[in-house]
Amino acid sequence: MNNLTAVTSATLIPIKNKNVIQYQDKIDIQNIPILEDNFGRKFEYLRLSITDSCNFRCNYCLPDGMDCNGEREFLSIDEIKTLVTSFARLGVKKVRITGGEPGLRKDLVDIIRTCKQIDGIEKVALTTNGFNLSRNAESWAIAGLDAINVSMDTPLCVSVVVA
Repeated sequence: MNNLTAVTSATLIPIKNKNVIQYQDKIDIQNIPILEDNFGRKFEYLRLSITDSCNFRCNYCLPDGMDCNGEREFLSIDEIKTLVTSFARLGVKKVRITGGEPGLRKDLVDIIRTCKQIDGIEKVALTTNGFNLSRNAESWAIAGLDAINVSMDTPLCVSVVVA
């Protein structure tokens, strides 16, 4: 394991009805705890859902469609950076960005780039329904995306993507 930074104290700062953690007093350590279950299996993989919005109604996640009533609030880039950095410090090496449909986030390129630049993160992957794939794949790759999983859970999704 490479040199990692551990947090010895943190301050919780409320900003716009959110809690943001500001780290202080960082020290370098070699042996930090890693995510492990009772059977000794190590968790080096984080599934990061960045939205619950989707443009399809696949049986898997939105069989009744999207409820567009109400206000939506998603993790900001800074919150994602804090979260992924914390998991990387616990030994996570791979982040899979999921949703809903993550391709609907206008800042997806920035999210990919942010995750890829975090020390300890070796691989950034994306699960998508493929709707925006031909338009965005190049910019996602340039941002640092290492792998794409195209998930088509119903015939409706397949017909829309292929058409």
